[in-house]
Amino acid sequence: MMPDLDGYEVCRRLKLDPNTREIPIIFLTARTEAEDETRGFELGAVDYIHKPFSPAVVQARVQTHLTLREAREQLAEEKRKVDHLLDNILPPAARPPQRPTRNTSQRRSPRRPSSRLQTETIGSMLQGPMCLGAAPQRRRVHRRFPA
Repeated sequence: MMPDLDGYEVCRRLKLDPNTREIPIIFLTARTEAEDETRGFELGAVDYIHKPFSPAVVQARVQTHLTLREAREQLAEEKRKVDHLLDNILPPAARPPQRPTRNTSQRRSPRRPSSRLQTETIGSMLQGPMCLGAAPQRRRVHRRFPA
């Protein structure tokens, strides 16, 4: 146990601060009750490790969550690029409807940053007239380039 603040309060404060809310938080604790673990996840923790712990396991989980965070950031950047490209090449009537962007303080759960691609945008791109015939059929490629 920590003297002044418990881990839940530290997690809550980190998730409220815009500068630290995206940091993955892993609880390392002796508490093993399901309610304790659930409370940590509800406050925004990404993982929960019980004592006694193996340093190799802790290191692997930290690396995993940092890799996941980087992947989410890359997806968000790619989505911004796709949205920008669509805004520049599609006429306004052909653009997919934009979802209203949520303010980060309006998130349902602080543990899952919103970095998912909008499936409507990608689906619209793949079904649009610009994509028809963009990729040659497999048999045509095979005929042109025999093995």
